[in-house]
Amino acid sequence: MSTNRGDSTWVRAVFAVVALVMSASCTGARLGPYFRVVPGLPDYLLQSPDSVTTPLEAILDPFQDTSEGWIELGPSMELRVEQAIFRDADERTVANYVGLETVRYVVLPSGKLQQIFLESLPNSDGRTVPRVEDLIPVEQLRLPQHRLFLQVIFDREGGTQGAVLLSAASMAALERLTRELINDPQAACRPGSDFCTVFSEDSTAGPDIGVVVNGRPRSVPWTTRLRGIVWEAESFELYRFHDGVLTRVELDTNDPLALALFLLPGDHIRWR
Repeated sequence: MSTNRGDSTWVRAVFAVVALVMSASCTGARLGPYFRVVPGLPDYLLQSPDSVTTPLEAILDPFQDTSEGWIELGPSMELRVEQAIFRDADERTVANYVGLETVRYVVLPSGKLQQIFLESLPNSDGRTVPRVEDLIPVEQLRLPQHRLFLQVIFDREGGTQGAVLLSAASMAALERLTRELINDPQAACRPGSDFCTVFSEDSTAGPDIGVVVNGRPRSVPWTTRLRGIVWEAESFELYRFHDGVLTRVELDTNDPLALALFLLPGDHIRWR
């Protein structure tokens, strides 16, 4: 899937709407016409209130480019970074393993990344790697546009690869940096860069999304499907934003194919 400039503009508009209304609760919200999950062959469809239909498997497409391996990070999304620590960085064995460090960032309405969780190990004189909260430069966190590449190959012969966070001051600049990264990763991501972070083989970086379950904010991994949240529920209701309005999603709650619906940032679920 190749994303053009129009798609990026649409994504930014969706993210902006989500950011403005994420804090609203289902109770008392003004509801518009329903979304509907419609059975179909070969794919079930999500019909929006303005009658636009999208196959369930394509709902995440405007937010990502699977062919190039990146995900756009926008408001109500989170970035989770984990780093394994070893006593000897050259000896990655179970006996040499010290522990795991984790930091989480939320994307603000401005696009900047703000730290919301940190679990790091005590510092030591013998430590040879940066702390997990120092992997991304402060200057990069402050930039408003971010793309997370889940895997970039830097050296095919040596097998060097890793996740990459690419950031920029504008969407045009981010598109330019994306082309540079794809064409020549080593040249695009030089050491000390304030717009490109390459995560080492001891680190992982992944996207999460913010949803609301029974009135409480909750973080779930990107690509979480509805069934992953409601599988224990006797009954539930799902609401999604459309044009700034929290709107019910009508579906057959007993149909496992309908429950394959991907969750989006800002979704509200009420269940019991």
